[in-house]
Amino acid sequence: MHMELSEPSRTQALHSFKYLVGTRFQLCDATSGQLRDLYFDDRSWEVRHLVSDPADRQSVRQLLIPPAQVRLSGRALQSELFFRGNRDVFLQQPSASSARPVCKQYALRNSKGAVADEASAGQKLDPHLRSCKTVQGYRLVGAGGMVGFLDDLLIDAETWSISYLVGRAETGGRTHMFRFSADTVASISLAAGALRLRNPERMVPPMSPLAGLVQAA
Repeated sequence: MHMELSEPSRTQALHSFKYLVGTRFQLCDATSGQLRDLYFDDRSWEVRHLVSDPADRQSVRQLLIPPAQVRLSGRALQSELFFRGNRDVFLQQPSASSARPVCKQYALRNSKGAVADEASAGQKLDPHLRSCKTVQGYRLVGAGGMVGFLDDLLIDAETWSISYLVGRAETGGRTHMFRFSADTVASISLAAGALRLRNPERMVPPMSPLAGLVQAA
């Protein structure tokens, strides 16, 4: 495999989405909610929303937390989420239903009367808003066919953007992991459950401290 990309200079700032899920939010006066998903823009690969489980036992709604309100710190696989506010401010964040990623938009279109309800509510649907949880596991497809599956997404703690993706391939009974830059992705298809790649030959093995990933042979 051609190793064309150099190792990121700030690998300590990269955090695994796979390990972020389930992390509790640290508020200035409490600990509340758990991260369940990240919604990102598939053009810029910037994280637009953090999705939290209900922080109030009396509520069933998930919350949308803006990245500007959260500081991501800790080690790559031991991340911490610090919310810039108290519990009252946290509970005032908008419902997750106010911004739906493509996968949930598709589900709405297939629900009777849902499209009319959306139109009447005046909610603008975003064709570029994607769910990390949904795309994780998608097939990776290059010009020559399938090259593996998407295993993880690596988040830059300073910019709240997805810098690298991690692929997984099974060959000869062995698991091979590789990382590649987000700009390698040409398109994402919900219908096909796939990411189409521009230059799959540019994939390289992830190195420490992107730890926990199996080194490619």
